Amino acid sequence: MPRPEAGSRITQATVDAAIRDAAKKVNYEHPDPECKGLSLRVAGKGVTWSFRGPRLGGKNRRWTLGDQTTAPKEARSRAWAVRSRVEQGIDPQPLVIEFLTGLKPQEQLDLRIENRPSWRWEEAIDRYEAWLKKNKRRRSMGDSLTTLRNTPELRICKGRLVCDIVREEIEEAVEKVRLRGVKTHHKKVLTVVRRFFNWMSEGTRRRETSVPVNFLLGAKADPPLRNVLRRVFNKGIPDTLPIGRALAFARSGVLGDQPSAAIELVMGTAQRRHPVVAMTSRDVKPIAAHPGEFVWFMPPSTRKTADRLQSSDPHQVPLVGFTVGVIEKLERRLTSSPRWIDGPLREAEAIAKAKEEDDKDFELVPWDWYFPVARPRYKGVANLQSYMSESTLNHNIAAMPGVVGVLSPHPMRRAFASYGKLFGGFTKGQAAMILDHLEGEGDDVTRGHYDLDPRIEEKRAMMLWWTGWLEEQCAAAIAADTMLDMSTPAKRKENFER
Repeated sequence: MPRPEAGSRITQATVDAAIRDAAKKVNYEHPDPECKGLSLRVAGKGVTWSFRGPRLGGKNRRWTLGDQTTAPKEARSRAWAVRSRVEQGIDPQPLVIEFLTGLKPQEQLDLRIENRPSWRWEEAIDRYEAWLKKNKRRRSMGDSLTTLRNTPELRICKGRLVCDIVREEIEEAVEKVRLRGVKTHHKKVLTVVRRFFNWMSEGTRRRETSVPVNFLLGAKADPPLRNVLRRVFNKGIPDTLPIGRALAFARSGVLGDQPSAAIELVMGTAQRRHPVVAMTSRDVKPIAAHPGEFVWFMPPSTRKTADRLQSSDPHQVPLVGFTVGVIEKLERRLTSSPRWIDGPLREAEAIAKAKEEDDKDFELVPWDWYFPVARPRYKGVANLQSYMSESTLNHNIAAMPGVVGVLSPHPMRRAFASYGKLFGGFTKGQAAMILDHLEGEGDDVTRGHYDLDPRIEEKRAMMLWWTGWLEEQCAAAIAADTMLDMSTPAKRKENFER
C-alpha cells in the first residue's frame, strides 16, 4: 500500500496499513487532520500515536499517547485531554502515564521513587497564615484559614504533602460541598483553595512546595442546587415597621449595653457592621460649626474598597440626632471603666503599675475601643481581635420578634438610599456620599486628589433627615405595640410583668 496522502483522514485501515509499513522498515509521519498536533508515526520499531501541543513552560514538548493497539478515536480523545491540560499550564505527564499504564495519578505517587521537596498540608496552612498576617486584612485572613482548616471535604488533604494533591481531588471536594446544598459556599471554597495553591506555586516558594504553576487554572464550580422551598429574605426595600421595631428593641435595654449601642449606630449611620464595632474614641471628633455634634472619621483599615485601593483618606460620616447621645454614653462608659488606659499613659506603664499593685486580674484593654471584646470566645484561646464580633449584631437582631427574617444590617443601607429618595429629597446618587466608602467618586481623579472638601454640611443635612425619620418609625412601632415602650421604669416594669 502506498504511503497515505497528506491531509487524508486516519481510520483503522490507515493504522493497519501503517503496521505493515513498519514491518517493512518504512519510516514516515502522518498528521491527523481532525486533531491538530496529533500524528501517527511509523518507524522500523513500530507504530505510535504522538502529540505535539502548545508550548509548556516556554518549551515545545511531544508526548507518546499510545501504540498500534490504540484506536484513532481514542487517540484523538487523549490528545484533546492533553491539550486541555497544557493550555491550563498543567503538566500532563501524570495523565499520559495513566493512558499508557492504567495507573491513576494517586497510584503513581505511591510508586514514586524521587522525593520532591514539599510541605505537609497543615504546615502549608501555618505558613500561609503567617504570610496573610503581614499582607492581608484580618477579616479576609480569618475567613480563608477557617475554610482551609474546617471544611470537612478538605480533610482528604490532611497529613499529605501538597505536591501529592491532584487537581481532581480538589474539584471532587468542591462538588461534595455543592451537594451539601449550602448556597454558593462551594464557590467560596474553590476560590480560597485556588488562592492558596497559587500562593504556594509562586516563584519564591515553588522550589520548597513543588506545586505546579496554575494548579487550579480553569477549574469551575457548578451552579448551586436549586431549592424551591427556600425562603428568600432581605430582598427589596425593607418595610418601615421592622425598622421602627429594631430601633425600639435596641433602646429597650433587653439586649445589653454594647449590642444595643452598636445596633443604634448601625441604623443611625447606615454603615456596615464591622466599621461600627471597630469604632474607637480617636475616630470621633466634634464639629466645630455645630457644637454637640460629631464627625466619624472611618479609617481605611475597616473599608474594603479603600483598603484595596491603598487609600489613606478617612470616610467622614456626621453623627447627629440620636447618634450623639449614643456616642456620649459610650464616651462616659469608656472613661469611667477601671481598666481604661488614658491616651498619654503608655501600655508599659499601665502593666508596671498593675504589677506594683499586685493586680493578678489585670488585663490590658485598649483604651479607645467603644466596643471592646468582653471575654475570649473559647477558654484559653486568645481573641483574633480586640473588639466585639460583628456577628453579635446579627444574633441580637435575630432575637427580635417582628424583625428577624425581614431586616438585617445590610438592608438598612437599602432603606437609607431608597427612603431617602422617596421622602428625604435625596438626588440620584447622593446616598453614595454616605454609603460608598469612596463617596461615589472612585473614578473622579480631580475629586480624589485635588477637591478635598468633605462636604460635611451636605452630609449633615442628609443624616439629620435620616435620624429624624428613624425616630418617627420608632414612635410608630411603639404606638402599634405598646410592649416596646420602655421609656420609664414604670413602663419597663409593667411590660416585663406582662
